[in-house]
Amino acid sequence: MWVLVAGLFAFSAVSKIARGGFAEWLGRTGMVPPQAARPLAALAPVLELAVVFLLAHPRLRIWGWRLVAGLGSVFAVVHVALALLGDIEACGCLGLRLSRNALWDHLLMTGLCLGLVAAAGLAHRGRAKGPPEEVLRCPETSS
Repeated sequence: MWVLVAGLFAFSAVSKIARGGFAEWLGRTGMVPPQAARPLAALAPVLELAVVFLLAHPRLRIWGWRLVAGLGSVFAVVHVALALLGDIEACGCLGLRLSRNALWDHLLMTGLCLGLVAAAGLAHRGRAKGPPEEVLRCPETSS
């Protein structure tokens, strides 16, 4: 499964870099201050390529899945916000349009992002030692 997710993130990063215009699109959304659009647009493909690197190395893979969960969550929130705010311009995050309707693009991308978060959760399954109530229990403090 990690190969598919790494491939998706690699494709997304390369398409953002090759196509260009991501900073301008991000600035037009009004979701970030204009001066933050360019640095955030540059950071997105760097983080996506970091996912590829981390997932490709077995000893670092768990950190790759954690980054997938974080980015998937952030990207899902962005797409939900764009759909709710009525933004009619599709992002083209993957370098392609998923639908003729930009609202459907945002909703489909939200589903994809939540699927990535779920995949990261499945990758973490079985890594915890003991049942959930033991893993989540706060350590007792002695006074």
